[in-house]
Amino acid sequence: MEFSTKVTAPENLACACIAVGVFEAQKLSVAAQSLDRAAGGQICALLESGDMDGKAGTTRLLYHLPGIAAERVLLVGMGKDAKVHSKDYRDAARAAVAAILDTGAIDVCLYLAGVSVSGHHTAWKARQLALAASDALYRFEHMKSKKPAPRPLVRIVAGVESRRDARDVERGLGQGSAIGAGMGLARDLGNLPANVCTPSYLAKKALKLGKQWKLGVEVLERADMEKLGMGALLSVARGSLESRKFIVIRYHRA
Repeated sequence: MEFSTKVTAPENLACACIAVGVFEAQKLSVAAQSLDRAAGGQICALLESGDMDGKAGTTRLLYHLPGIAAERVLLVGMGKDAKVHSKDYRDAARAAVAAILDTGAIDVCLYLAGVSVSGHHTAWKARQLALAASDALYRFEHMKSKKPAPRPLVRIVAGVESRRDARDVERGLGQGSAIGAGMGLARDLGNLPANVCTPSYLAKKALKLGKQWKLGVEVLERADMEKLGMGALLSVARGSLESRKFIVIRYHRA
């Protein structure tokens, strides 16, 4: 998945889908207000009709709104204005990505980093967007002989209304992408069967990561652990075929 940042008016951004926040009581985020003005008030009209209440995690997809360059507009419920909490924001981010995955959109611009969240800065908000995307896109396919068709979504852009926020958004996206990749690897290892994800397999993975990211890796084998008196841990693998290869991996800066 490719993550990037874009500073532009949301109505001018040509993409497959653009997502903006709406609040309860028919209130619009700054980005949603811009889209509503460009579309001649159609978003406000939809809210007034009662078709969306703005509760956190709710979504509504609109197509080909006039005056808007994006093919689709996704309205994302953020909850109560000025009372958006971290859980509401994370729920909204996950719901947005999940709704987009149900479409054929190949790229999306999420204008959610500009929504105020109690106690959190811009980088945190951007980080949650990347984490939500990584979580929603995760699929364990390593043991499948026939791989499912890849999802069309390949690029996520975090839209910002002001250049002063762009650097923080970029930093947050980078952090979220890295954390998401680490979580994905941990899930892969947890999903692998025990006869594949052996201690030796884990050691090879650790050494590969160390080489890739220039980390020092120390692998402690059974004899090393016995010298350190790690009897309780060693007893766990005593009945395993790989008990002689039971290891502990320690990372440190190279």
